[in-house]
Amino acid sequence: MGLLESILKIVLILLVGFTGGFYLALSLQNQIGILAGTAIILALLTWLGSGADLLGLLREWYKDKREEEKTPVLEFDGIFVNNESVYFLRVRKTKGEGMAESCQGFFTVEGTDVSHSPTVWSHAEARSYDIGDYMDLRLFRVEEEHLKDVEASMIGNDGVVNMIKVGKSILFPSAHLDQGLDENRKPYDQFTNRRLTVTIVAKKGHVPKPFTQTIAQILKEAKRN
Repeated sequence: MGLLESILKIVLILLVGFTGGFYLALSLQNQIGILAGTAIILALLTWLGSGADLLGLLREWYKDKREEEKTPVLEFDGIFVNNESVYFLRVRKTKGEGMAESCQGFFTVEGTDVSHSPTVWSHAEARSYDIGDYMDLRLFRVEEEHLKDVEASMIGNDGVVNMIKVGKSILFPSAHLDQGLDENRKPYDQFTNRRLTVTIVAKKGHVPKPFTQTIAQILKEAKRN
């Protein structure tokens, strides 16, 4: 083989290698472009799917927020006393739409046997009440003094039953199942410095945190109704 033939073979090999490499590079470039395009499309579809999920979550959040804003909110709004020396805690609806439904009140006097006792609302002495504006919850009644029959052995010779006066008392309500109440008499002096706690429950509506004050504070702060 002559020198010229060897040179031609080398040149031919270089040309074939260059041409093959060029077309291989073009082919890979096209594949990379296809892969890149596919990746972009997949990313776009994923973004659109995530956006739809996010939009759905935002809709649910707004719906829940709207329902929350519509829910009635109750707050305590002062202590009141009427002409019969009955003390009430006023409960008022401050936000929301419609009625706060099936509202009930319970009270506890610390250090006594009065514990989570059900009370009544001022309207019809109802145990459960729907509040659209406000309603007063009964706490207790103060009796300045009352008469009490003495024992039979102390009946006078004339046959008249003697009566004795008893000092101040606090009468706590105990609600009936539907309407009405019984009163539990307690010694005034033994209860005035004790703390009374009121809790409200409702079938529909946000209730306030428990109200807590000493009975002495309640007596002092009560406004004439």
